[in-house]
Amino acid sequence: MKYSLLILIPLLTIPWTALGQTNLSKAPVCGFGLLLQQQRTRDPLFAQRLNQSEAIFQQQIARQHGARMAQETIYTLPVVVHVIHNGEAIGTANNPSDAAIQAMIGVLNAGFRKSFPQSGGVDVGIQFQLAIRSPQCGSATGINRVNGSGVTNYTSGGIAVGTYGGSADEVAVKALSRWPNTDYINIWIVNKINGDANAGGFAFFPEYNSALNDGIVVCAGTVTGTNKTIVHEMGHVFNLYHTFYDDANETTCPSSASCAATGDRVCDTEPVLNVSCGTTPNTCTGAAFLIADVSLNYTVKNNYMGYTTCQWMFTQGQKDRMRAALLAFRGGLLSSGGLMAPTASPPTVCSVSAANGLSPYYGVGRLTFNTLDVYSNSSMADGGFYVDRSCNQRTILTRGQSYSLVVQGTYNNYQYLRAYIDYNADGDFNDTGETLMTTSAGSTTATVTIPASGVTMNTALRLRVIADNPNGIAPAACTLNGTVAEGVGQIEDYTVVIIPRTVISIASGSWTAPSTWSCTCVPVATDIVSIQSTHTVSISSGLKQALSLTLQGKLQYAPGGQLQLAGN
Repeated sequence: MKYSLLILIPLLTIPWTALGQTNLSKAPVCGFGLLLQQQRTRDPLFAQRLNQSEAIFQQQIARQHGARMAQETIYTLPVVVHVIHNGEAIGTANNPSDAAIQAMIGVLNAGFRKSFPQSGGVDVGIQFQLAIRSPQCGSATGINRVNGSGVTNYTSGGIAVGTYGGSADEVAVKALSRWPNTDYINIWIVNKINGDANAGGFAFFPEYNSALNDGIVVCAGTVTGTNKTIVHEMGHVFNLYHTFYDDANETTCPSSASCAATGDRVCDTEPVLNVSCGTTPNTCTGAAFLIADVSLNYTVKNNYMGYTTCQWMFTQGQKDRMRAALLAFRGGLLSSGGLMAPTASPPTVCSVSAANGLSPYYGVGRLTFNTLDVYSNSSMADGGFYVDRSCNQRTILTRGQSYSLVVQGTYNNYQYLRAYIDYNADGDFNDTGETLMTTSAGSTTATVTIPASGVTMNTALRLRVIADNPNGIAPAACTLNGTVAEGVGQIEDYTVVIIPRTVISIASGSWTAPSTWSCTCVPVATDIVSIQSTHTVSISSGLKQALSLTLQGKLQYAPGGQLQLAGN
């Protein structure tokens, strides 16, 4: 059986000093080059896979750029901050106060929305807010505090980037408090990184990420209300490289052969080394630095994705890249209920079971359905064979309307794909019409038409999606099988709410003539009906039904004609 597997990339930064500083005597050292070396050592095809992924992503950027509207959407995304302290009181160095954390989010928003007094470049149109709903549908402040002293080496060595001698295992620390990365951006505040209390932070790119470690880590010392480490790290979360990335160890000038395929993959940031604010000329070009913001005379040295102390801008190319990454890989943040008041979850269904262990190859890689577009990973990368997304990932469907349901397996690997809706909220998927998809493929699309009757409306209903190892027995609605060698895939649950159809008159005519109505149908008892001001609709005979009627035009009855409104 052939299958694909890619490796995620962490990006490590050293600290950024306070806003008022303008020079560095020496460029800081970054761990990103070493991390890439480790990836290349473990995976000889790493560079090839990274380039293939980038080529696809550049197509996404081009599509988005071509379709850019004059009035673009401002996206507000939910974040959750996990403070991993050692038992210190709130407000001390390793356990920053709520006010300090809120100030850090303020710095983050000022960087992305171009609202510092010194800001240059562009407004990215992405902003961030502490979550007010938990993954269990309870109320939340968006700040969690956990004592990490029980994790081996954490008190003395802090968190490791992956693994690092004398520091605590990264996944073990994050497991103390971690919310679903499809619904929230996780930010961990720690005492040290790789044993260094003066380190800045690290973050992960969005594609092929793992829910076990995806997000941002920053040292508590950066949570000052002025330090811009968080702005830089959030750039990585949305697929930005360092401005001085050279496709190797970040020690040489990036290639200028193809700006979209080499260096930082952004065409309006010129090739540059990791230099200080006062460096001149650009040693990579031998000429003066190009002006990136004419009004403020800013250059690439002022970019947030560099390592100087004079960072004040993102470019249009970086903005395009970040917004494309949001839509391509972090769409779940847009449909997340993390910024909404708590609400009810759908009725529970059967207990999910798996015959074998987790798999790095199989799982629900992506679900696209109406307003949902949730990108995730394999059962192993997500840390479980069952993921209940029903609290925060929900969509509203209209009775009688058809929708496209797309289910993609992790890495597009061939696998069993299934989907169900518990239309009548009876706690199973056994009723007629509740099976939406049953096939085997890497990715498949089904047309789902919401039934005209027999569905529970205005109530949270459970949508279940399954992707399982094709080398085992086919899965059932509540059971995964897989194999011992390659493990099992995943079951993921979402919420749908079905609302009545609205039928509007488009011409004068008979109630029973489909040409009278916007649906090209005849209204039924569960429809909301509206007769427009210039239209006259006639009921010739017999009893007709609707849920409700908005009458702006005229409704005429012939002898024996009746209309019964179920909702009135």
